[in-house]
Amino acid sequence: MSEQPQIVFPLDWEFRIVSMADKVNEVQAVSLGILHRTDGKAVITRGLESKGGKYITLRALCHIENRETLKCVSDALAAVDGVKMLI
Repeated sequence: MSEQPQIVFPLDWEFRIVSMADKVNEVQAVSLGILHRTDGKAVITRGLESKGGKYITLRALCHIENRETLKCVSDALAAVDGVKMLI
């Protein structure tokens, strides 16, 4: 049985937010607001667009202090209207 690597906090974490292309501006703004509650220096940049143009990936980088905060931020980002998937 293989063990999961241990995550050592605090750390800088990159979320990949897969957004519906037609809602990407709203997703980016709401997601940045969520991240700024944890890290005022958090940034989001646009990544790749899907081949069909239906989805756009946003790369969100923020500082996370502990596992509980990581889970809370992950859950909040995943719940944003227009987010298809959070990686």
